[in-house]
Amino acid sequence: MAMHAPPGAVLHWQVHTLVPFISARRRSAKTLRLDHLQKHQHLHRPTRARHSGNRSVAGAHAAASADIVEAIDADKDISAPATQLRLEIGAKVIPHPDKASYGGEDAFFMSNSGGGAMGVADGVGGWQESGINPAEYSRTFMRIACHYLEGKDIYPVTPGEVSAGSAPLDASASDASSTTGEDSEEIRSVGSDRVAEILTARGALAAAHAGTRLPGSSTACILRLNRPNRTIDAANLGDSGFMLVRDGEVVFKSPVLQHFFDCPLQFGACPDFSESTDSAEDAAVFELAVQPGDVLLAGSDGLWDNCYDHELVQLLPDSLDAVEQAAGAIAGLASQHAADKKFRSPYTEEAKRQGYDLPWWEKVLTASIDDGEFQLGTLRGGKIDDITVLVAVVVEEDIPAPVVEQTTPGDSEANPEAAPSQESL
Repeated sequence: MAMHAPPGAVLHWQVHTLVPFISARRRSAKTLRLDHLQKHQHLHRPTRARHSGNRSVAGAHAAASADIVEAIDADKDISAPATQLRLEIGAKVIPHPDKASYGGEDAFFMSNSGGGAMGVADGVGGWQESGINPAEYSRTFMRIACHYLEGKDIYPVTPGEVSAGSAPLDASASDASSTTGEDSEEIRSVGSDRVAEILTARGALAAAHAGTRLPGSSTACILRLNRPNRTIDAANLGDSGFMLVRDGEVVFKSPVLQHFFDCPLQFGACPDFSESTDSAEDAAVFELAVQPGDVLLAGSDGLWDNCYDHELVQLLPDSLDAVEQAAGAIAGLASQHAADKKFRSPYTEEAKRQGYDLPWWEKVLTASIDDGEFQLGTLRGGKIDDITVLVAVVVEEDIPAPVVEQTTPGDSEANPEAAPSQESL
């Protein structure tokens, strides 16, 4: 996919080498039905482990917490600007019809922390063949990523904790889909520019990967507002993704990262349950300058495989009150295209570019007369999948004046709790 950046945008995209897995099927003539493409897609199990999976969640979180306290101390006296940006976020999920009973395998979060953050993950469906619910991995991954960005404690989640109910799951990543709590919001309001640099989108991917010790795997895309820099910090691994729209024009769209067609880069618990895994180091990372009125659209591959950019731009919100409505309209369009067997979807068009098509006999059986011309049948149709849509509008607002409590001389001595302390920050 082509990438376009607005003037002033700073791009940090880690370049990495993708070595395609060349199978006997790909060396032979590529004739494959659409249902075959969808049935065999997703699960990546290469023979060489990319990463051992030995990680320390507690160690990484403790180090980040210490750095945050130090950054807050260092920048106490820096005057704050008069205005700040925030994200107004809306979301909509439409699960695969066959997976609606448990909410599908996508997961997402949205948070007010630091002005706004959101993420989406797509559990890899191939794990169903091993009796694993892919939703457990993606939802746990999103919950941990959200807690990391909100400054909450994070702990590894294992199969025993999920089955025992200590890590509740639902279609929207449980509590991770709610707005941030007062404590984490207070940390951001007291914090400094360096806090925003420490808690990055890539860091959230790394923390979630380290903490999700479950069978399964998932793609993931995380975006967070960097208020001091007035930028969006984003990290994406796999075929979920996002785009930035300004004045009705797509100024940036994240690329798809995949090992080969229909096999995206993905996180997994290695070596516990997977022979190999991709990591946050393999993610594409971006820092994009944003301004009031910009619109961010993020989603799982169920969105991007079924809709074209020009269709999506027309459905984006024109006011803050319309973000939920826009997310619903976009998800509805993707669902409509997914069920249309004659639609020339982005998914089937890309499949044909990769050399996949109908077998010759089916081309003949599905031939038709179009505009007076004989046309052989061809691979077409939408891709039925879970569909998750997140829409965010960039808003500028005045920074609330700090509330100063009136005290009388001697109050601090009479009431030690009234005196500010390092711990209270």
